[in-house]
Amino acid sequence: MPEGLEVAIAQLNPTVGDLRGNLRKALEAISLARERGADLVVLPELVLTGYFPRDLLFEPGFLKACRGVLEDLVVATGGIAVVLGHIAEGDSREMNLADPSSAAFGGGKALFNVAYCVVDGEVVGYQAKGKLPSFDVFEEERYFTPATKVELFEWRGLRLGLSVCEDFWYEGGVIEEEIRAGAELLINISASPYFLGKPSIRWELGRRWASRAGVPVVYANLVGGQDELVFDGHSFVIRPDGAFLLSAPGFGEGVFVCDLSAEPVDPPREGGIADVYDAIVHRENFAVLTGLMPSGKMHFGHKMTIEQVKYYQSLGTDVNIAVADIEAYAARGLPIKTAEKIALEEYVPNYIALGLDPERTVVYFQSKRSAVKD
Repeated sequence: MPEGLEVAIAQLNPTVGDLRGNLRKALEAISLARERGADLVVLPELVLTGYFPRDLLFEPGFLKACRGVLEDLVVATGGIAVVLGHIAEGDSREMNLADPSSAAFGGGKALFNVAYCVVDGEVVGYQAKGKLPSFDVFEEERYFTPATKVELFEWRGLRLGLSVCEDFWYEGGVIEEEIRAGAELLINISASPYFLGKPSIRWELGRRWASRAGVPVVYANLVGGQDELVFDGHSFVIRPDGAFLLSAPGFGEGVFVCDLSAEPVDPPREGGIADVYDAIVHRENFAVLTGLMPSGKMHFGHKMTIEQVKYYQSLGTDVNIAVADIEAYAARGLPIKTAEKIALEEYVPNYIALGLDPERTVVYFQSKRSAVKD
């Protein structure tokens, strides 16, 4: 390992679908890493699209825009190497020619969830994700094609082995092949959601991979909330002996830099429920967003949702309720005016009757918010 090699991790909170906003965030992180003397900066999985873009991946216009933001990022990488998560379009694949919906929903298009290696304004290549999770909150097999090859990338005399999230959790597969091929630095980019105890599992996996390969491991994770997913960050760099060179905090954005030949830092410790407790005690600002699709009568599921929202409101937060009137029209054929009437005469009064504080609640309609309706 070259002496004095500086590696940065950009632990970011992108917004699903906001390609230009996410690009700005990524470019700011790259610029900051460069200013801090980093030779290489690592950004998390699908950092330009946000995780997870779902059916946006079937939209030709979205794919075109994805190509555009990647091109804009590449030209801004002068003097630094960047590893980042994005999508890659592959060759056409076999598809169902008899059913028109097959082509309409991307049946013939091969898409990959990849880690790009970009050096000094040029794309060196990418490594696609081999294991596509389709359990719990994940449904990647619907959208992506598994990796068809595994390769290393040369940078400053080092052989880099790149991998994407789920491949970190399997003993075989992409990372194992990279180790056999002689990888000298392993880099995993992730969008790994949080649950109590999960950071500790990732740290242990990092120790195993570093020990098995005999090389450092860089792990970059997303942070922030996307719909039902909460990403906790807790990115890290670990040596083959299990000592940590970098331990990023949980639940916060930032650009963190370490020297791969430096002395180790204190090992990370998981905050767990203490993180949540600390946020409540110190009254850190947070907000709650929920939604409703006005298409009928209130039911028990609505009551359960409001009970949860009331609890957070009791802790001092404001509540935002999105009325999905456009979704009601698209999914149920309900006219916009009818949806508005149902929301205002059925849902909102019942929410207040259940104990929601109207003074700390904002209700808005999809059709009347230009920022969200499209």
